[in-house]
Formats: sequence, structure tokens, C-alpha cells
Amino acid sequence: MAIELTLKEEINKALKKLGVSFKTDNITIDHSKDPSHGDYASNIAFKVNKDLGPTPIETANKIIEALDKKLFKKVEVAKPGFINFFLKSDLVTSVIEEIVKQDKKYGQGEKKKEKINIEFVSANPTGSLRVGHARCAAYGDSLARIM
Repeated sequence: MAIELTLKEEINKALKKLGVSFKTDNITIDHSKDPSHGDYASNIAFKVNKDLGPTPIETANKIIEALDKKLFKKVEVAKPGFINFFLKSDLVTSVIEEIVKQDKKYGQGEKKKEKINIEFVSANPTGSLRVGHARCAAYGDSLARIM
């Protein structure tokens, strides 16, 4: 999660250099399914194309030029305008250091004092139960325990 947040912040800095105001929360970062497409990818060029245009590919190239490249081995544009990020290994291993440092607290968010109602099994008392009911019951119970 920290890497995605770092990437979003770097993209936002690049957009500010280009004179575009964009909320960091609205930047989408996805894991690449194919390793040849990098570690992460973003569709940000499509979202800000109206401000930087004329095409998403040219917008993506402008964003890449404005990026601080210290975190990346390589950043490239893929048609029709996606930006692929290839991370340096020290950025990836920094997550391991964070996991070791936080130990059992890694990944835990702040406790919130709000009630959540999770409805997850609706078994009809007059109908037959199916495997899907059991699956939903197990999934819902697990989700409720996590929440």
C-alpha cells in the first residue's frame, strides 16, 4: 500500500509541475498482470488528457517527463496512453523493512468506533440450502470478524 501511495504522490507532483490540479485519491494505480508491462500501471493520462492533450499518449509522455525518476528503473508509455512503472529494487525492499519494523501491527488500520451492519446469509427457511449459501455464510462471517 505504501508503494501505491508513493506512486500517487509522485504522479501528483508531476501534474502540479504541468499546472494540473488533481486529487491524489483519484489517481488509479494498478498492479501489472504482465511483468513486461512493469510493476505498476496508471491510466492518469486519460483522466487529465483534456488539460494536457491532444492525445493520451502525448499526455502520458508529458507526465513522464515531469516525473522525478529517482524511484524508477524505467517508466514507459503503452498504447493507448497507459503509464507503466518499473520500480527500483530498493523501493520494493523498503516494504519488507516496514513489515519487519511494524511486526504484527503491519497492515492494521486505526480502530474506528462505528457500527457496521453486514448482511451475508439469507437462507429461506422454506427452501433448500445450496453450496452458495454456505460459501456466503463463511465469507460474510469472515468479513464481519475482520471489520
